[in-house]
Amino acid sequence: MRLLLALLSVRATQPWAVRRRATPVTPRRATRDAAPAAPREAVGARAPPAPAKPPKIGECNEHLRRRAKARDAAGLRREWRALRRHHEPNDRSWGILLDGLARVGDADACLATLRAVPGGGNVVHHTIVVDALARAGRGDAALALYAAAAFKENARSRHARLRALTQAARDATLAGDVERARGHSRAAEAVAAECGDARGFQTAVACCREARDWEALLRVYDAHAASAHLDAPDGLARTAALQACRLARHGARRAHELWHAWRRDADGGMTRDRPDAFAYSAYAAAFAPRGGLDLDDARRLLRDAERHGVLRPRGFNGTGRVDRRAEQNQMNLLASLLEGCAARGGVGDALVLVDDMEARGLAHDAGYAAAIAACARELDADTSGGLVQRAGEREVALGPRAWALAVKACGADAARAERRLRACRAARAASPHAYAFCLFACGSARDHRRARRVRRTAADDGLGAQPRVALAFVAALSRCGQPDAAHHLLACARRHAELDIPAGVWTNSMVAAARCQRGGDAAALYAEARRRDVDVGGRVVDALVELLADAGDWRRAWGVARDRRSRGERPPAQTAMARVVRAAEAAGCWREALALMDDMRRDDAVFYPNPLLDAAFKPGIMVWSALAGADLGPDDDDDLRMPPEKGDWGYKGPI
Repeated sequence: MRLLLALLSVRATQPWAVRRRATPVTPRRATRDAAPAAPREAVGARAPPAPAKPPKIGECNEHLRRRAKARDAAGLRREWRALRRHHEPNDRSWGILLDGLARVGDADACLATLRAVPGGGNVVHHTIVVDALARAGRGDAALALYAAAAFKENARSRHARLRALTQAARDATLAGDVERARGHSRAAEAVAAECGDARGFQTAVACCREARDWEALLRVYDAHAASAHLDAPDGLARTAALQACRLARHGARRAHELWHAWRRDADGGMTRDRPDAFAYSAYAAAFAPRGGLDLDDARRLLRDAERHGVLRPRGFNGTGRVDRRAEQNQMNLLASLLEGCAARGGVGDALVLVDDMEARGLAHDAGYAAAIAACARELDADTSGGLVQRAGEREVALGPRAWALAVKACGADAARAERRLRACRAARAASPHAYAFCLFACGSARDHRRARRVRRTAADDGLGAQPRVALAFVAALSRCGQPDAAHHLLACARRHAELDIPAGVWTNSMVAAARCQRGGDAAALYAEARRRDVDVGGRVVDALVELLADAGDWRRAWGVARDRRSRGERPPAQTAMARVVRAAEAAGCWREALALMDDMRRDDAVFYPNPLLDAAFKPGIMVWSALAGADLGPDDDDDLRMPPEKGDWGYKGPI
């Protein structure tokens, strides 16, 4: 018994022992109608998270700003949509969006966004859009937006206006509107004075340079240099001022002052910018229009540039590669020095400087071209040929400009000009200028056969249809007195309507046609010249009228006379008009002959020295014509007028 009780007590105390609960038995019918029990939560399950708080507008602006700085247009629009879902954009949000659109170069989107800003936007918003329009090349639109905005200016808005003025001045200069460009430069000068900082003065200098307003540029530079609270002008502003001295009043003196002030400031530590090759060339170029540069000064400037490392034999930048920009600046410097020397001392000084250039290993195409240009001005064919040979010996490839000037230096020596043109073609440097100068030499030598051969060569090179070549060919034919000069001139004028043809070419071509009895070509040429408002001269008109009258084409001759009278110019001479009257009489046109005499009487023409005979001349003609059988009619005497002519006096030309 004791053993049984012990076993029962031990089993009851074991941890793995499970006691079964008595479960009441439920009838099956009752389970069908019972409500389903709620599902119990899984062991360890968490409650659903609470909804996240929306980001603050500052955080949204920061995300927007990062996309703007990265120039990410798609990300910028995505962040803007996210901001609009949670917040109403503030002024900072609109400003960041406008800045981002400006950074990606979408000026139209900037302008459309500005219109959507509540209240029209503030000064920051307008400044961003004005700057975006200016950088997009729409200076006038930027200025219009700036003028229409009503806000208080600040330094940033003034700088944006200066950039807009600079772009507008560039556009006006390209369009040929000098007055509008000068207006923008004067406005920039005033705005720079209001800014009073170095950045404003530098932008105003750029605006004056775009407007080609050199006097205003120097005034802005002087105002910048005179500002004691500002740093010294930078290298770009100093170089622009030196460029302005080339065309400004007292340019040589001003260039000398600016140059020495720059060197003094550089040596004294006032500026870290030292003159480069472009600045040297700007300084040298300032002397060319005003008597040139003395040879000693040019050689001194060359040595100074070499001592300061501005000139290098091959333009290496230290990496083993040729620095193309430095190479071009060196070429500009050498060309400016040679042009200045040639303007002062002619070809002799230029050759001395070429010797110095070659001795320093600075032989460049631009230097030889400048020396050859001096030879071309003096028509020194021998010296120019020697320079071409020296360039070839130093393996310097002359460009199209140098070769064209070498051809020009031949002057009227057509044979030498053609030989030099062949050498130019062999060097693959032929240009329309080279062909034009060769054709000019042919015309001066009255060698029309060589001119035709040169023109065929130009056509083989694909340059025959160039306006410059076509005009030079016509000029050569007209100077040679060739009858087909008028035909080629008409073709050239109609093919290149914008071409400015000198009056002498028209005159010589008409004279050549008249001498060869080609009245139709001459008349068509006269009509085209008058359409272009070119006055060919009274003597040429007299010859044309006489030619047409002698050919029996009196109607066209009378049309020329009426055109001269309608323009208020001197009508053809009485002798020429008398031929027209005789031509009308010979054609049996008595009525028209009388009308011609009436026109001549309005020009104070006198047919007989005796006034009585002269007064009875017209009735006598009428009686004579009646006896000859001409049907004038009793009332036709009061209405003897020429019918109006059509077109170019009924002539359409040979083309």
